[in-house]
Amino acid sequence: LFLIPLLCFFERNIKRDLLCLSLIAFVLATASIKGFLGVALVLYLYRVKEINIIKILGLILLLSVSILIVIQTDSLISTRMSSLISTVSNSDLSGMGSASERLWLLVNGTSLAFDNWLTGIGLYNSKYYLFPPWQILKAERVGEAVVGLYTHNNYLEMFLSAGVFGFLFYYLPFFMLFLKSISIFFKSNYLRFSLITLSYKLFLDFGMVSYNSLPIIFFYVLSVYFIVHKRFH
Repeated sequence: LFLIPLLCFFERNIKRDLLCLSLIAFVLATASIKGFLGVALVLYLYRVKEINIIKILGLILLLSVSILIVIQTDSLISTRMSSLISTVSNSDLSGMGSASERLWLLVNGTSLAFDNWLTGIGLYNSKYYLFPPWQILKAERVGEAVVGLYTHNNYLEMFLSAGVFGFLFYYLPFFMLFLKSISIFFKSNYLRFSLITLSYKLFLDFGMVSYNSLPIIFFYVLSVYFIVHKRFH
């Protein structure tokens, strides 16, 4: 997130570039797949001059090539990517391992969401319904209470928690502002900030629950302000 205002609001010089490189290096050092793809998304949107189908296909191609290159390297992030691809391709729902656990949460969370599609189960209640297999085994072995988890996907979490109307009430403004930002982002760095922030938020929601994240909410409010007040200068 902090890379976005650095790129959009600070004059380009050696200090800014070094700070940006430091932030990128820190993110990549965590071996986070979301962080790696998020950095690529932010840098691409910062450089692009317009948004059209060619640019979108270019972004998809960039991310695909980046993933293929990283997988070929001998690194922690390549190991995590290979594990994720293997888990999804083999439909591993054992819940053993990070990737398998995420897939288990998505599959079972989706089933639970459609069972309660109208009203949902309430905010912060996923942990009372979703118990991955390893959590149950651990609780049985040590004699502790089972601790449930969230879905790690904000789209699913909102649908599961608030039902279909709550989901639409939450996401429709995001998509409307996102579409608006596409048509005006080139007019100023404030509006480019809004486009990048909203795009990053919509991307990030595939891999985390963000509706209660204060930094993301703060950046979203800034984006709304810039779009509504048409900060062209």
